[in-house]
Amino acid sequence: GNEYLFRAEIAENSQHEEEVLYFKVLLTKCKPIVYFTDHLCEKGTSTEAVAQFVSIDARAVKNAQVVFIVNGLTFTTRTDRYGFARIIIVPDFSVGQYTFLCQIIEDSFFAAAEKNATLVISKGRPQFTVFAAAAPKDGFLTIRAEAKDLLNRPIANLSVLLTVQSWSQYFLTDANGQIEYTFQVTGLDYGTYLSILTFDGDNNWFSATQTSSVLIYQKESQLTLLTTTLTVTYLDQLVVDGLLTDEFGTPLSNRLIQFFLIYSNGSMLQLGENQTDEHGRVQLTFEIAFIPGSYDINLHYTGAVDFGPANAMTSLLIEQAATKLAGEDVTVIINSTTSFNVTLQSLQGQPIVNQELSVYVWQNGSWLFLGKFQTNYLGICMVGFYVPFSIGIYSLRITYSGNVCFLSTTLEVNLEVVASPPQITPQLSVILEKSTVVPFEFLTVELQAQNAYAGSSIVIQVYVNGTYNSTFILFDGLGSFTWAAEQVGLYNLTFLVVEDALYFKTSVMVIIEVIENEPPELLGYSFEDILFVGDPFVIEAAFYDESGIGSCWLTINGTRYDLEPIGTVYNGTVFDLEVGHYNLTLFVEDRQGYLAFYPVKQLLVIERKTQVVKYNLNTNILELGQDFNFEALIYSETTVEAVYLFLNGTKYQMTKLFENTQQLSGWSIVLKSLPLGTYWLAMQIVETNGAVTTGEIHDSLLVIPNRPTVSISWTVEQSEGSDYVSGLITIVSFYEIVNVSLWLDGQPIQVMKTTETTFTFEAYVAHAKSHILKVSVEDSKGNLLLEEFTKGGSAFPTVLLTSIVLSVLIFISLAITFFFLAAKRQKQGQITDQSSMVLDIPEIELEEEASVEEEIEEGLDQVADSSEVVEEEEEKEEEKEPVAEQNKSPSTKKKRKSKAAVAAVSACVLLPEGDLVVPEISTQAIPLPSEPLLAEVKEYVATVKEDGLIQTPENGSNGNGRKSIQDLSTLSVEIDQRLLPKKEQKQREQEEARLKNPAVLSLKEIAEEIEETFSNKREKN
Repeated sequence: GNEYLFRAEIAENSQHEEEVLYFKVLLTKCKPIVYFTDHLCEKGTSTEAVAQFVSIDARAVKNAQVVFIVNGLTFTTRTDRYGFARIIIVPDFSVGQYTFLCQIIEDSFFAAAEKNATLVISKGRPQFTVFAAAAPKDGFLTIRAEAKDLLNRPIANLSVLLTVQSWSQYFLTDANGQIEYTFQVTGLDYGTYLSILTFDGDNNWFSATQTSSVLIYQKESQLTLLTTTLTVTYLDQLVVDGLLTDEFGTPLSNRLIQFFLIYSNGSMLQLGENQTDEHGRVQLTFEIAFIPGSYDINLHYTGAVDFGPANAMTSLLIEQAATKLAGEDVTVIINSTTSFNVTLQSLQGQPIVNQELSVYVWQNGSWLFLGKFQTNYLGICMVGFYVPFSIGIYSLRITYSGNVCFLSTTLEVNLEVVASPPQITPQLSVILEKSTVVPFEFLTVELQAQNAYAGSSIVIQVYVNGTYNSTFILFDGLGSFTWAAEQVGLYNLTFLVVEDALYFKTSVMVIIEVIENEPPELLGYSFEDILFVGDPFVIEAAFYDESGIGSCWLTINGTRYDLEPIGTVYNGTVFDLEVGHYNLTLFVEDRQGYLAFYPVKQLLVIERKTQVVKYNLNTNILELGQDFNFEALIYSETTVEAVYLFLNGTKYQMTKLFENTQQLSGWSIVLKSLPLGTYWLAMQIVETNGAVTTGEIHDSLLVIPNRPTVSISWTVEQSEGSDYVSGLITIVSFYEIVNVSLWLDGQPIQVMKTTETTFTFEAYVAHAKSHILKVSVEDSKGNLLLEEFTKGGSAFPTVLLTSIVLSVLIFISLAITFFFLAAKRQKQGQITDQSSMVLDIPEIELEEEASVEEEIEEGLDQVADSSEVVEEEEEKEEEKEPVAEQNKSPSTKKKRKSKAAVAAVSACVLLPEGDLVVPEISTQAIPLPSEPLLAEVKEYVATVKEDGLIQTPENGSNGNGRKSIQDLSTLSVEIDQRLLPKKEQKQREQEEARLKNPAVLSLKEIAEEIEETFSNKREKN
């Protein structure tokens, strides 16, 4: 939050002048990046939530306060040196999913940051215990049971069914998870019966079954404690004697007696068991390794059919154990540091470890405190201190204050101070396991002075990069120093001998390199990923870390199981896993606390029955045309004869891939070109014994189009100058749409997104009779769709279209006349009378100006092109060689066809009615229609009028169809440019670019439409 002033300076020299630059740096808070993933937890267990916080440049956020919040519960912790925040939670929630918030609290260095994850609570595994029960025949029987979770906590309100032979009854566990019920047993003979507890499971707990025994016996037995004194000290050995007899005092031999220690809270610990001898006597010896206090000792005989169970109980008092210190008189050199050993033990000789001793010396009438020292794992304490006393003999006291298990004790020895021998320089040598470590890794440096005086001590001061760090002592010339660095870099460790009466000052130095720590590495693991109910789950894993492995564990659906090292491999065994899928994660921590975790493959626990163990689809979403691959692993009780896959009820036989010795077999199938739709899958397993097993597959298959589909709704509002076009585009696509582009009459227009699947557009374009809209759609998979839409009719000039229609009608009239005359000649043998046919053609007045005649001739030229098909029918040469005709140059075709069309117009339009001159044209290749086609001609003329190709009073003309020169100057004749010479093609293209009025319908298409109309009619006739 502060600004800091910086100064950059270039010092003056022989080549450069001095230059100074000032600038400010505003220091802002670090905005941590939070790594926090979903967590699993099995109900009735605990789970560790782990989050990591790093800066933007991946530096660990250290010692920051972190809060975890889930379902209203708040947990607070701090990040460690690697930026990890870790908490252990024991959720008592119902099964389900919960939002898990991890949040770093803002402070003077770090800004607030948070990350949401999901905590999934899965069903728990209740642990039931049914205690053995016994009763005489027709007597009263007490049944006791309890329910606990995997953390040994009682589970209340579980409905269980207890059954003994024909008797059964439901019970509800109480707040302590216990059930106790007494009833009279009738109808059971002497013997041992099975008691069964059945729990059917509920929303939070898996089902479970537990059994025990019920004994119906003949006679009573008695158990008596013979040990009268049960007061012992800590770590003493206790011998407990008992006697088992019948109710008349007759000893019962070879009967098993159990010994229990009962704590003050009621929990029990079995100490052992033993058999009664021929006198009914039983004995057990054990060491008292329990914290001093009050207990009960219980002896229990489980009973048999002839003699029932019996119990005996008494109190046990455990007291603190007495201790002793062992040591000898000490001789030290004046003005030096001394060292000697003392041993702390119990009276029985057991070492007392990790206990603190205080040392005093008697001087000037009082005890002078010299220091505190600690025993090692052998109970040995190394005492050392500087001796500033004058030569003489002193009393030295070593005291132990005791603890909850041990009593205090004191040792006094003589301390003799003697004169100093000659002063020498110690010859120091350093022993290092390695010289490269990681941050926070403890490095032990061993120092040895080969010429040290016996019984003397050398004080060593340690300096790290020239800065004092610590002091330690070499006893009898040997000592060690432990050190760890926090930062990466090179460190100079200097060991300096403190000069005294025995030793001169000297030093030795070592260089230690601290490198960046890497997380522990998982080298490999192994376990069977398919497990049958009741079988133990066993896993082995190997890890590597340069600084060594601190600990590792496995989580199964969030429940932690520690792995134990066996050599270089870590092993773990888990029992009583229920049917289901389990997510497994391996956690490993190095000796510096650097944590790494590795999710491993899933574990599947199944029952031993014929079933589909697991399956694999190459995809749940299949694009049209792709192959569908399906594989399945089958477990069968007998040999499998065939396996079938059903898709929406359609049956497909699968192919066997393999079969192993555990009655597991693999099957597969490949299906090609499935139609669009949703498919529900099922499988059928047929065994050689005729058994058929059918099961549903919980995945479905969706076959989708391989590209998006588009539908459009759009309108055009026309006007003289420009048209307003708007519309709505609806896109159906399984994948996300990443790009939509539109072109209207060749020009790109803007698209507005309204929803994920709908888009709108609007634009003004030049006025035309029709408009072309092109749509381009691309999805996230790169699938591309191009569609073209057209709205409106033809946009050709009125005069040109009038000429086209007139020429077509004239041609049709000639054809009909030829057909009629030819038929008449064939009937009568000769033609005696000629009559002309009068066509009902709309009157069209043509302008006298030369420019208008040129426009009409150009239009007739286009009609000649459109009449090509008919002419080919009339001329046999063109009918036999259509390819050669098409290869003729456009200019040649135009000249020939234009002359023919002009001649036809001159003969039919410009001559008086009734003086029609018919050229001699062969009609032998043309079939004669059964009746004149005048009705079709009238229909076509009406259609042309409706389409606006000929202006009439009905469609908005002035009634005479006359156009002025000014109107003609605005028209653009659109033809198929491929029929023109290259020079004219280029001119036409330039004209189109200038007018920006693209054609919609070519002349060739008009001609083809006319030909198709009359061809269809001829086919019908």
